[in-house]
Formats: sequence, structure tokens, C-alpha cells
Amino acid sequence: MITGMGLRVLESRGHSLIALPSTAEQIIHHSQVPHAIELTRIRLALLKHGLLRSWLSDLEIVSRNTVLEPGTAKDFDAVAEILVNGVPQTFAIEYERTPKGGARYREICRMLDHDRTVDIVLYLASERNVLYLLAEEMRAAKKRIGITLCDSFRQNPLEANTLVIGEDSDIVPFRALLANETAVG
Repeated sequence: MITGMGLRVLESRGHSLIALPSTAEQIIHHSQVPHAIELTRIRLALLKHGLLRSWLSDLEIVSRNTVLEPGTAKDFDAVAEILVNGVPQTFAIEYERTPKGGARYREICRMLDHDRTVDIVLYLASERNVLYLLAEEMRAAKKRIGITLCDSFRQNPLEANTLVIGEDSDIVPFRALLANETAVG
């Protein structure tokens, strides 16, 4: 976590986030802390497995999207670039801790369909019920979407069983989603 003073120091050296000026009184609301902690755990898992090449946080993404053409980018929880067998792979991360309503998921599907910043979105579900809900609600999206349990992903990111949303709804290791492969076995 960075303080307002830390933001001012960064701004004095030419680094800033459009979405978070140093005058902001609160960087994160207390209700968002569990979500932020889990995203940190996801990032650390990618580092631990020697995969992470770069990570854009939600604040960095919101700042970037503020200057892009409206409607062409979704404010993802994170965007990660990892190395898989020496090949860089970029994907968006959405951590779904609690379910949303159907209308909100329809809106998210529309946003995903218009997003031009990433080709793959990985939803990390907090539990099986959330995973099943996501599988049902996200089936209308045209973007390549995978859904996996967060715990499974943290244990072994590339091998985590991932439900690929689409006509066949295959379950593949996450590495196969990145490689755009179909079901194995």
C-alpha cells in the first residue's frame, strides 16, 4: 500500500496515475481489502512459479483506459504478462469473490466484447458456486474466457483446470487456453 506522501514523491519524479492523484484521501475502501489481498496472492503465485514478466494493477489499467477511446477497454482487476516456454502471453485477470446480478453480467459481457486491449480473460472464482454462476452468465461473451478456481490457480497456474467458455465448454489446463488448444482427454 502506498500513502498520499508516497504518491506525492512519485509525482514529483514524473510518475503518476491519472485515476489516483496524490490528493486522494483514501486509496482503497476497507470493503475492497479482501479482493486486493487475493489479487496480491495471485500475483505472488505467478512470481513463485517463475512465470510473471509484468503486472498491471487495476489502478494502472483505469489510468490507461482513461486516455483511450471510450468503450474500447474494460477496467480489469489486473493484466499479466507471463512467460510460457519462453513465449510471452498476456491475459486479463478478473477475481470474482462474490456473485453479481444477471444484469451486471450482461453489461460485463458487452464490455468484454468491445474491449480491444486483451484477447484472453481469466476469471478466478473464489469457490465452486461462483465458478458455476460465471460459467452460466459469461456464455454470451464472444471474448476468449477461461474460469478456474483461485486456489487451484495459485497452486499451479499453468496446470489449473480451466473451463473455457464457448460452444463446447471444454476443461483444459490454463496453458492450453493461452495456446488456444481444445480439450485434452
